[in-house]
Amino acid sequence: MWQLTLSGERQQLPFGEDGSTPTVAARGGRMAYVRGRRNVDIWRADLKAAQPEESAAKLIHSTRTQILPRYSPDGTRIAFQSNRSGSVELWMADAQGADPNRLTSFNSTGAASWCSDGRRITFDSRLSSISAIYIEDINEKVPRKLVISRDNLSSPAWSEDCRWLFAVDGNNVLYRIPSAGGQAERFTDHLSSYFMVSADRLIFNTLEPSGVVLWSKPVGGGPQVPIQGMPRVRYDDSWAPTTTGIYYTDSSSKPVTVNFYDFASRSTRRLMSLKQTPIPGTGPGISVSPDGRWLLYGQSGDESSEIMLAPDR
Repeated sequence: MWQLTLSGERQQLPFGEDGSTPTVAARGGRMAYVRGRRNVDIWRADLKAAQPEESAAKLIHSTRTQILPRYSPDGTRIAFQSNRSGSVELWMADAQGADPNRLTSFNSTGAASWCSDGRRITFDSRLSSISAIYIEDINEKVPRKLVISRDNLSSPAWSEDCRWLFAVDGNNVLYRIPSAGGQAERFTDHLSSYFMVSADRLIFNTLEPSGVVLWSKPVGGGPQVPIQGMPRVRYDDSWAPTTTGIYYTDSSSKPVTVNFYDFASRSTRRLMSLKQTPIPGTGPGISVSPDGRWLLYGQSGDESSEIMLAPDR
């Protein structure tokens, strides 16, 4: 819980962990809020197994929330977002989910994107109330703020050669930025909220009345076109591209299925079903290992909430 003055100064309150929806009494100034906890774990399934559903098992878990897993380029490590330390930070574990290490200490950190060198990650943080982009060497664990011509950019993603970063502003305008910092240039005509790089092209979403449509544009610039034959998806982030195609969840089917769209044949095939409906906002945060064998996804566990009365101040 935070307090914001009319002059724009922000202060963290000495209470209110896991708090939301505060309300202040009309008389007396007492405040109540909701304290809630939701347990979300990262599961792994073997897409090469005869029955992938039977291979699904909990991989990264705690009593708190862990979402948005991202495989490293060599598949040996997984970066993910978790609030297990009390604040939302980036963590890293090995491919078996073991030896988790915290990578950030920002109190508010977005999802990670790996550089192809397997050594650097990029992410956003709202440490100063305005979103900023950082780059961090996972061995040094010293984040470096990128100096960019535009403020409030978030959700950065590396190009394959690590020369460029792609990021979005608060109005869903997509920009391309040199990874060393500098001038941010608008990259697409369409508004987009989620995007990832696949080889030499950027895959990004656009929202239409009939659903979320995926488009493609060369990283170096060129025409932007919808991906032919790719079905519409329900959630902005319910997909993950690789060099050969796009893995995505289909929430219109019951149970929810995981499918694969093949770039070469422009066809789709069903891979497996999920036991739970994907969690909006985590997509359910699917990620696929570079060799196409392992699928990571978020699955909700226990959830509880209670009304709290804040102490007198």
